[in-house]
Amino acid sequence: MKKEYKKLINNIGLIAIGSFASSLLGMLLIPFYTAVLSTADYGISDLISTTTSLLYPIATMVISEAIMRFALDKDVNKQEVYSIGISVALTGFLIILLFSPVIKWSPIGAYYGYFLLYYLSTCLYSITSSFVKGLEDVKTYSFAGLMNSVMVIVCNLFFLLGLKIGIVGYLLSSIIGHISAILFMFLRAGLHRYIIPFWTIDWQIMRQMLKYSIPMIPNGISWWIANSSDKYILNHYADVSQVGIYAVSYKIPTIMITVMGFFITAWQISAVEDFGSERSQQFFSDIYKKCFALNALIAATLIAFSKVFAGFLYSADFFAAWRYVPVLIIANVCNGMSSFLGTIYTASKKTKMLSVSTMIGAVSNIVMNFVLIPSMGAMGAAIATALSYAIIWFIRIVNTRRIMRLQLDMKKDGLLVFLLVAEMISVTMDTTLSRIVVFMLYLMIILINGKMLFELFSMIRMMILSKLKR
Repeated sequence: MKKEYKKLINNIGLIAIGSFASSLLGMLLIPFYTAVLSTADYGISDLISTTTSLLYPIATMVISEAIMRFALDKDVNKQEVYSIGISVALTGFLIILLFSPVIKWSPIGAYYGYFLLYYLSTCLYSITSSFVKGLEDVKTYSFAGLMNSVMVIVCNLFFLLGLKIGIVGYLLSSIIGHISAILFMFLRAGLHRYIIPFWTIDWQIMRQMLKYSIPMIPNGISWWIANSSDKYILNHYADVSQVGIYAVSYKIPTIMITVMGFFITAWQISAVEDFGSERSQQFFSDIYKKCFALNALIAATLIAFSKVFAGFLYSADFFAAWRYVPVLIIANVCNGMSSFLGTIYTASKKTKMLSVSTMIGAVSNIVMNFVLIPSMGAMGAAIATALSYAIIWFIRIVNTRRIMRLQLDMKKDGLLVFLLVAEMISVTMDTTLSRIVVFMLYLMIILINGKMLFELFSMIRMMILSKLKR
């Protein structure tokens, strides 16, 4: 097996240990959350995390992306990289403190103090985990993620079931989970060695890092718009209970986000190596094809059984959310593949078009939300999300060819997208005939991807066997 494939699969395996286990534990607790929290409480908690997602790229200038990318460079001082990241993040937090009283007038104002702690812990966790990833210490990164999830779950059980303190307990659980993971990474990776006084920082390196990350601020905000603006617009036209139901509908598609997430995390490390060479171009092309095949199969499976999964995971008050799940799964296929293409921009350090493509998708999302939500409610929000992600994906397919010309099979990819959309429509019709159609479409998707998936699983099998022989 080629060394680049071996390294990628090994990193995916390590990250999957933490990410998949965390996701599984989180999925198992969805019935608990939907039983303990009302639809309104769940909607408010989701607005808090959504607001954090909006502020993060602005206040940190997306420095976490620069931290990981520059830490991967062999000739860069790692102390400078991490210390710059911490300094930028803390400066951003101080700015948030100055303007944060505005939050008191918002729907989440009652949880002002908890929100600030939630933001700061989320920010420092992202900065630290990005640096550890840049050090290629994948084991520490993976187990820190697992520890974070386990602590969140244990604390949720204690605060929500034991003390019954609702949203406060939900937020405290996330804060404690982040802090625990940060301490773990500090101790295991010896991160104290990488912290130097702010006044000794090399300003030239800081300028280079900010030059890389600042063009990504619009990208971060645009992703927030594409991901989250629909919840605010839905809240305007409906109510916070509808936001809670819609937020729960994301939980099944989260399986795709998790799988693609630990793949992209591992891929970001591999993408930098020998970037721009013919060998690298072939590697990118092959991995893209395998990634899309796996994405399509996971999506087809989740769509086919979305109502069954919802029956297990959602309580009665939230069950209506299942109808939005198939559309959001399609959205996450587009999101995942556009994220893969985004690594071409980050690996080449040409991040401008990364933001431009996402901004176009975000504007499209807002326009479609205002058009579709008044008449279709949460379903309109889901459709708008899927279409905006598809726009971003298409733009990046075309534009990344200026940097790296991937060898894609557009006819096959187009057919798979068509079959997935047909499966999505058939599932939401929810009739006996439509269920038969869903089954046939599911089989077709499996058959089309059969060869590619066989190659992928053969690679994984060979690597596992080689490790067992050792």
